[in-house]
Amino acid sequence: MQRIPDIRIWRTANEYQESSVILLEAGKGWSASILAALAIEIYLKSFLSSEVKIELDEDIYQSFKKTKRGHSLTELFYRIPKKYQDELVSGYEKTVCERTLIQRLERYNNLFFDARYIHEQNPTVYVDNLIVRLAEDIRNVVANISTQ
Repeated sequence: MQRIPDIRIWRTANEYQESSVILLEAGKGWSASILAALAIEIYLKSFLSSEVKIELDEDIYQSFKKTKRGHSLTELFYRIPKKYQDELVSGYEKTVCERTLIQRLERYNNLFFDARYIHEQNPTVYVDNLIVRLAEDIRNVVANISTQ
């Protein structure tokens, strides 16, 4: 049976979340925000993974994780089984009170997709650094869910 959230995917998200903090401390807020958005996306995908095995040779298999595709934070959230949606929302509310998790996800919904190429036509022109904190909060909530 596969464990939800998938810890291997959670660890991948941690790399981006930790990198976003380092970039923010170095004064690279735009890049920090992009990586934080990617980390949140992957944290959500840790609830949406499946294991795939391919046969390389007779009785020799390689396995890897496959996650749902997409960058919309709200769409990913609503694909998560309801039980885990509720746990994410309640876990977030225990740590942060000023906005709900859904409000935060809506605020940064397509940030990774819309802001990563600032040289393109009609890019996102403003990001705030609060998403770096949001990524850290979600990291902790997902970690708490995984230990239950």
